[in-house]
Amino acid sequence: MSSAFAAPLLRPLGMEGGGFHLFGDSTGGKSTFLKIVASVCGGPDYIRGWRSTDNALEEVAAGHNDALLILDEMAQIDPRKVGDIAYMLANEMGKLRSGYSGTRPLLTWRLLTLSSGEITLSECMHAGGKKAMAGQEVRLVDIPADAGAGSGLFECLHGFERPEELASLMQTNASCVYGSPFVEFLECLTADLQGGLRITRDAMSEFLSQFQRPNAAPQQRRIMKRFALVAAAGELTTHYGITGWPPGEAMRGVAKCLRDWEAFKYGDEIQRSDQMVEQVLCFLESQGKSRFQDLQDRNFPGAGCAGFRHGNDNGVIDFFIKPEVFHTEVCAGFDTRQMCRLLSSRGILIAPTGRYEVLQRVPAYGGKACRFYHLML
Repeated sequence: MSSAFAAPLLRPLGMEGGGFHLFGDSTGGKSTFLKIVASVCGGPDYIRGWRSTDNALEEVAAGHNDALLILDEMAQIDPRKVGDIAYMLANEMGKLRSGYSGTRPLLTWRLLTLSSGEITLSECMHAGGKKAMAGQEVRLVDIPADAGAGSGLFECLHGFERPEELASLMQTNASCVYGSPFVEFLECLTADLQGGLRITRDAMSEFLSQFQRPNAAPQQRRIMKRFALVAAAGELTTHYGITGWPPGEAMRGVAKCLRDWEAFKYGDEIQRSDQMVEQVLCFLESQGKSRFQDLQDRNFPGAGCAGFRHGNDNGVIDFFIKPEVFHTEVCAGFDTRQMCRLLSSRGILIAPTGRYEVLQRVPAYGGKACRFYHLML
């Protein structure tokens, strides 16, 4: 619901458009929630379907300028086109076309999109023989339509025995609203635009302070900022007395969605990263004494030497690993550059000049400087 109030804030805050895609099985309550969200801006017909041509969606998007566009059932769209549409909606303009009397006016917009479907954006594109690019997944963020409480999108049933009972009540209540919250929000916002933007910026900063991600990629930061805007919009609407929610409720709800997105998007990567680090540590623990010669030893190393080691007074051990050993044994089964980035981010791989390989003089080689991967444990 907060995403509906966030859309008009994009332009005055100088932020780009984008969207969220709720995915999950057909019993999760997605359609119910879309009807409830639609009641913020209008009636049931405010919801549009993905089943449309990209030309028609341009006109729909232009008609939702500075507002929320709700698209139901992604599976209905031609999977070969869904990726291009995700780009188009977020890039804020349609295609330049020719008409009988010359070039047609270019349609433009800035909006947020809330989508639903049983499959993710990447799964839909895969069905059309295409692979989702990072830019497309940034523009339309997949969020699991399951709050993890065994009741679909509901976290709490508020005294009802079954999710369907609560959903029925909420749909009935939503049918009595038909856009009045959005009108009241715009009236409050435009009455003191600068004050509203100040509250929004402060709330965004507070939200982002919960998610310190120093190694986050630029695409991830853009997505987190969009989540922050939605959270802040919900808090601003509560400040105006429109939602009836307690302060902080929008922050909490959107933070839950952000964590669910991170778990879905990066859960496998986190597990894979842990496996990569574990492999490196196991290699050094098992081979650290038998195959690594002391750096100060001037004897020429024997066959099978993996590199050199040097212990410091504080208990830290520096390992200088030969490149061929690092590639074929330490990184076995993983991409070398990906391994280097991970180890560097965790302070295990030392790369002071930005290069993953370093030069180290080795007494056993007559003081010659050789290339190694420098790991510190």
